[in-house]
Amino acid sequence: MYVNDFYVFFKKDRIGEWKNNESLRDKEVLCQPTYYNQKNFCVPVVIKEIQTGAQAVEMIRLERSDFYVDDMALIKQSLKEANTPYDREQFDIRKIGRRSYHPLVKPTKKGLKIIKMYNDGLIQLHKADELKPIYEKWGHQYPDFDKY
Repeated sequence: MYVNDFYVFFKKDRIGEWKNNESLRDKEVLCQPTYYNQKNFCVPVVIKEIQTGAQAVEMIRLERSDFYVDDMALIKQSLKEANTPYDREQFDIRKIGRRSYHPLVKPTKKGLKIIKMYNDGLIQLHKADELKPIYEKWGHQYPDFDKY
């Protein structure tokens, strides 16, 4: 459906000097249920699912976990919901990856076939220059489909 960057929110004192994805190695990463898994990370992490982004922000603020991972819009929304101002002296937000988002289907033989049909259809629409107007209409950034 679209491609988007994802980020981690963390407390600087707890993590220390930022070393890109290496800073996440073997650390606890909070996320909402089913949003992220080990495949989204370049290094091993311990994923802990929490119910809301606001809970994640509060756990980071209280140093009960290392990172909260989400897209930028959801991190900003979670900061508001947790009533936690983004103090650049205390906290940081860093981009750690980019991924494509698809409709959810079961990872069965039939589900994988549906994903392939979906991906093939998107590429076909992209090559026919019929897809970009749809993204523009709905205000979404147009992904670089040529990389897929």
